[in-house]
Amino acid sequence: MEENKLLAIYHRVMSHEPFEAVAQDLFQLVVEAQKHSPNQKRSLYLDIDGHRLSNGAFDDDMFELMKDFLIGFLLQFLSNISCPLYEISNPAQIDEIPEELKIINNTYRRKSKLSDYYIENYSNTEFTNELQVSRYLRNISILMNKLSCYNLHEIAYCEDDTLNKYFITWVQHIRELVIEIFNSYIYGNLFSSISLTRTLIECYVYLKILIENESGDLITDWYFCNVVKKINVEESSVAVESLKTSMKEKMELRGLDYESTYKLYKEGSENAWLNAAIGKKRVTFKDACNFANVSYIYDDFKIASSFIHGQDIQNKFSPFTFYQSIASKFHISFFYIFRSLELIIEDEKILNEISDYEIELNEIILAFINESSEE
Repeated sequence: MEENKLLAIYHRVMSHEPFEAVAQDLFQLVVEAQKHSPNQKRSLYLDIDGHRLSNGAFDDDMFELMKDFLIGFLLQFLSNISCPLYEISNPAQIDEIPEELKIINNTYRRKSKLSDYYIENYSNTEFTNELQVSRYLRNISILMNKLSCYNLHEIAYCEDDTLNKYFITWVQHIRELVIEIFNSYIYGNLFSSISLTRTLIECYVYLKILIENESGDLITDWYFCNVVKKINVEESSVAVESLKTSMKEKMELRGLDYESTYKLYKEGSENAWLNAAIGKKRVTFKDACNFANVSYIYDDFKIASSFIHGQDIQNKFSPFTFYQSIASKFHISFFYIFRSLELIIEDEKILNEISDYEIELNEIILAFINESSEE
């Protein structure tokens, strides 16, 4: 057997075949391929007849098959999948395949117990159910699945393992925020989506600053500043003493006074770790935006902030009454989703997809603006 030779598996889905039947067929094809050509690299090529809605989109069965089953399950046993919606590779094919596939809970046919308690806000899902927006979100869901499977631990911030560990905490947090914002729009949780977007905007700016600080000093400062604020460093414990010793060593290596730095972190604002870099005694988020050369972001930040401040009048008077108002916030959210992903994703293929999705996003928003102006 030639290890570098790719074994092609082709399957054509008939228009009358339901999700369960197709999933079982594909699984058995992979099982048989492993039996006849053990451990050989496998590539699945899938064609689909029919299964289209009146608008040209795939029906629920095939969308679930390509979005959830292929990427979420079958891909691990393959090196490549090529289907109508995408082509995706897996460099770490697994050859230990289960003998049987049991589909216990099909997403589109059986609700989970928690979903029974969900109270849908139909006025807030009306926008996302618009044909153009719905199709867009379906495509974005594929990107979200890729993001959830993306190995963030392969990202190298610098040669220092400790600093890389700090950096990965930022990256993982951003991934969770991005997926949560996407899910909020799917379920019509518009207040949540905008509030979370505010957090994402902050994370984007601070992460951008950290990435552009090549020495790694700022991420060390961020870590110590936040740890000093969150724990009671006056306590006597092994962990606290270790923290103090580590912080003192780091500060002295950089020619900084430990006592004054500790006092600054303890008594200053949460942005005290940026004081020296920006050259101000008290650093605001607006200062951070200016320092990162993204001053325009602060205006979007203020819009998103109105949804987390209880006394703000802007979010009290039907902020989602008109499509244009929802569309503008939808645009802000996905704009910063894409900007954030560009900071943490290194895969060129995914980055190109993000670029295409952003072009499509702008076209959707422009269409709603033009439609609103005509009315």
